[in-house]
Amino acid sequence: MNPKIVKKLPKVELHCHLGGSYNIDSLNGIIMDQSDISLSNFKAKAKIQSTCSSLDEYLQPFPLLLKHLQTEETLEMAAYDVLLQAADENIIYIEIRFAPILHCEKGLDFNAIIRAVLRGIKKD
Repeated sequence: MNPKIVKKLPKVELHCHLGGSYNIDSLNGIIMDQSDISLSNFKAKAKIQSTCSSLDEYLQPFPLLLKHLQTEETLEMAAYDVLLQAADENIIYIEIRFAPILHCEKGLDFNAIIRAVLRGIKKD
């Protein structure tokens, strides 16, 4: 099927993990401020390899990706970015999953985390 046609078709996304779905480029400045590696190295480590053969391998980049979703600002930006990507793919319904406990490393409480993600989802 033609990829352009597929892109235009309305779709649903029932299992989208916030921590693994944001576009690294959308958080580029923040990631680079918080990171001790170059952007290209970060992207290489965050990419899931085409030779991935297990769930363990698939999940290896997540700690690195989650490391940068530890502030209200980055959580809001990531949630907004995921919705922009969904809109671009004509996803008309999306269920974004995340575990607030994975975003507490810098002292955020669950309420702050959830509010930040909701701000990103509601952003115009």
